[in-house]
Amino acid sequence: MGILKTYHVTAELAGCSRKRTLWNFLFAVALFMALEFLWRRAWHNLTGRDVFWGLIEAIFFAALAVSRDPMFPYDLIVFDDAIVSERSWFKRSVRKDEVRTVSESFRNPLNPPGLQISKYGSLGTFLWGCVWVPKALPDYEYVKNLALTWKAEHHT
Repeated sequence: MGILKTYHVTAELAGCSRKRTLWNFLFAVALFMALEFLWRRAWHNLTGRDVFWGLIEAIFFAALAVSRDPMFPYDLIVFDDAIVSERSWFKRSVRKDEVRTVSESFRNPLNPPGLQISKYGSLGTFLWGCVWVPKALPDYEYVKNLALTWKAEHHT
């Protein structure tokens, strides 16, 4: 298993700007407030105090949801038979013979464009995660083609 290339992925390289994070935060606050409002409205009368504490909870959960600090920085290591995403406290890998999902995301306003490489199907990728490659990576097309090749080999 030989290393082909190692990339150090930072929030800036991935396109996680402060502006994008702010919009994500505001969207998450609105979403959590709407859910909180519907929950409280369905089960009991809504008071001004409930709205205030609902807003506080929404801000708290939105801050947790959009926090990018745990995600970055990480090293993306491309081997001849695996792709590994490695942080100081977490490691995720997909071997050549495991690749099931290779999908690009460009139109999601909450996340920067990138490539998801996973050993699971769509639902499994959502639940258990994937190796994420930002579109801004210098050798993005190479990594994408490599993963697509592995997926094609795995499914034949």
